[in-house]
Formats: sequence, C-alpha cells, structure tokens
Amino acid sequence: MKGLITPQTTRMSFIKRLENLAASGLPKILPAAFALSALVMPASAGTNLVKNGGFEANGGPGATVYNPTPMVLDDWTFSPNGRFAGIDTEAHAYTNTTQNVRFWGASPGYQNGNGFKGSPDGGYFYAADGNAAFRGNLSQNITGLTVGAKYDLTFYHAYGQEACPTCNGATRQAWHVVFGSDQYETDFVDVPSHGFVDWNTATHTFTASATTQTLTFWANGGSGAPPFALLDSVKLTAQDEPPAPPAATPGPLPLLGLGASFAWSGRLRKRINLASKA
Repeated sequence: MKGLITPQTTRMSFIKRLENLAASGLPKILPAAFALSALVMPASAGTNLVKNGGFEANGGPGATVYNPTPMVLDDWTFSPNGRFAGIDTEAHAYTNTTQNVRFWGASPGYQNGNGFKGSPDGGYFYAADGNAAFRGNLSQNITGLTVGAKYDLTFYHAYGQEACPTCNGATRQAWHVVFGSDQYETDFVDVPSHGFVDWNTATHTFTASATTQTLTFWANGGSGAPPFALLDSVKLTAQDEPPAPPAATPGPLPLLGLGASFAWSGRLRKRINLASKA
C-alpha cells in the first residue's frame, strides 16, 4: 500500500541520511575549521615595560625643562643640561605663541604649510633640542628584566625646528638610544630650514645584561638653530618564548582532531554498509 511506513522503510531512511552525512564530508570539515581558527588566532600582546611611554601623565602642554615653566613628566627623569625639551600636543602647538616649545609649521606666525602634525598615537609627544650645547637625556629605569632575554623597543619619531625669528638653517637629526650597555641610533634625516619630517616607526632589539637597566633617549642634531626631535609611544616588550609554530603547521591538538574525524568517518561508512546488507 502506497505510503505505508514499516520498520524496514524507517531503517532504510535512517541509513540514507547517514550516507548523505558521510558523503557531505561534514565530520571532516568541522575539525578542520576548528584547527584553522586555532592557527589564525592572534597571540596576546606583550606587556609594555615602559611607564608613561605616551607621555600622557604630565603637567600640561608647552612646558619645558627650562624655566619659567618647568616640565612635569611622570616616570621620566632629565639630565641637568636638558633645558630645551618639553611636551606638547598638536592642537596646542597650533595655538602656542608664548611658551618655549614652538614649531615651524605650527605656531601662529610660523605656519608655513610644512606638514607639521602630532604623532599617530595622538595626545602628547615629547620634543627635544638636538643641539649639542643644549642637549639633555630623557631616561627611565626598567626593572624585572631577564638576563640574556631579548626585548623589542619601538617608538614614533619625527623632526622639525623651533619657531622663532632667528631659528633658521637646515639640520640633520636622529634619536640616540642607550639601554644598559647597548646602543641604537635611528637613521639620520635631513630637515630643510623651517621644515618638518613626518613621523615614522623605529624598532630595535636589545639583549638584557642585568635585571634592571636604564633606557635613555637623547636628540642628536647638527647645524641649524635649533633642531627639534619629536618622540612618542615608547614601548619595550619581551620577545615571546618559545616562538609560535609556523602558520602552515597545525599543532598536535588540531592534528589529533583531524585524525579522529577521519577514523569516525571510516567507521560510519562501515556501519552503513553492514546495516544495508542486513
């Protein structure tokens, strides 16, 4: 009789569904998808060992180490000779007409369209005179290091010139960095008179030789009056140990999942064949 449901038809319908499931490859696809997601999941970011690396904790924009408006910058110290160094923001730089830290391309009366801008990190940045007669050190003690371990330093840097009637002449500038017994210097850049060289990212790897080391920056400028080097977003992070496996190589757990999937699919097909012959 048409449409009559019997135990035989029910069993055959169930077998047919199992055959379709096995043929679809779903048992193989799902573990593979989980394995792929495990491979592309980003690693957690390292902890920045530098405190106040964005210079956001401070006493206000435009102040300098040089009186009458001495700079306040949490977690950092300065050498006595760092008279012409300070902190600022892009917005303040474009309105500043009285304080010591002023820039060609920003301060009113000196806005010449040279492209001056704040750092990609936003907020505050640090600026220092690179002239050897006025150059000072910006430094911070870094603790909790592991001797022999590698640490990656990154920071934003740009270059300009102080704005004033007698501030003229091309300069050649760089940032010099000391960490423990190791040193690093960015490539020198040529800054035209009244010009600005846009922000770039500097990176360098140091190897710790002690559990506590001093991280020091000083601006290195040549002729011209006066060269000003800009700094922001200072980060020092330990390299991950051990290194992550290559992206094309699944770890042991994804491989185990894939192997179990293939075995499950094989057993399923075997059971289907035995059931269809019953």
